[in-house]
Amino acid sequence: MTTSEIERSLLGSLHAYVKEIEIPNNEDDLLAIASSILTFQLKQANKSLPPNLAELLTQQVVNQFNANAVFNSVINSATKEFVGKANEWRHSLENQVLETLNAFVQKFKPQGITNLSETILSIIPLVESVLLGKFQVESLIQKVIKEFDLNTALGQIIGKDTLAIAQKLADFLQFGNVEQELLKAVLDGKPLINQTLENVTESLINSELQKIIGNDSVQFDIDLMVRKVTLKINIMQASTPPFKSAEEIANEVDDEIKRFLVEREKNSGVLNLFQSKIFLD
Repeated sequence: MTTSEIERSLLGSLHAYVKEIEIPNNEDDLLAIASSILTFQLKQANKSLPPNLAELLTQQVVNQFNANAVFNSVINSATKEFVGKANEWRHSLENQVLETLNAFVQKFKPQGITNLSETILSIIPLVESVLLGKFQVESLIQKVIKEFDLNTALGQIIGKDTLAIAQKLADFLQFGNVEQELLKAVLDGKPLINQTLENVTESLINSELQKIIGNDSVQFDIDLMVRKVTLKINIMQASTPPFKSAEEIANEVDDEIKRFLVEREKNSGVLNLFQSKIFLD
């Protein structure tokens, strides 16, 4: 598929998702949904896009979000099935990350974790091998932080598979110094905005890691380290600035979501259960 075809497909899937599955609270939620759909689409096709191109496509699609198009759209069975599966994958990933976090805390950090965001970021490549989009990762981290409860974590019954992942996480976190060296080597002390797309790839990160560890017998998952650092750089990368300001785009998207809710309530005659929670603050 060409970039234009991917963009059109993503926009159609986003409209279907909002109409059939979930009405987002705001622009950030819409970006996270669009990012999740795009990642799932690429995952299903066993394809990938450069991280900053995926981010740009996601932002462009969200900029085109239109409440009337959502309400008036006719969703075919294939698209409906696709967004349903994308939704299942999205929530399954959230549950896996939270369960792994609970297991890690229960077994290794019963007094709690000082940096939840960093720990969650380390968990993500353990439970999902594909590179997630920046907007999806940011949303995922915030959702898991919101859901996490220390008492629940300590009292939860943890399965063997999840405990095994938690053990792998504990082993991996011992090599935080290697991660920091790798980040420094890849970025070379330059501002991230100056890094070109070609400079930040898994192959380059892997090459730099091999220079750091050399012939040392280092007992950690090299692929995991590469995925973690790639994910972190992807999140840190400066976004391509949109033509409109972020505030203008956010206001327009929020207006479109509100308009969609009004239209749906008007036509259905039924109060939308999400409306009081989302827009009556």
